[in-house]
Amino acid sequence: MSFVSMQMKKVWFSPARGRHFLTRRAAIRAEAHAKIIERYPYERPDYDNGFLTFPGYSIQHDEPERYAIMLQRLMRIIDKNTEK
Repeated sequence: MSFVSMQMKKVWFSPARGRHFLTRRAAIRAEAHAKIIERYPYERPDYDNGFLTFPGYSIQHDEPERYAIMLQRLMRIIDKNTEK
């Protein structure tokens, strides 16, 4: 008696992230996030003699409202242009 069986399932691929997702929404979200980060990349903080001279930049943490709006809009655009 076998408890494990093989099944064929539909998975979604995000080219920007280079990985497969089990849900369409997760793939769309990952693709949208990658496009935003491509446009607004992370900037590392700068230290000089142990003192912080530049705190760095991340759109997710520095401008969360703007990031959320951009993410939702881009997800909607990608959703319309993706097969169902």
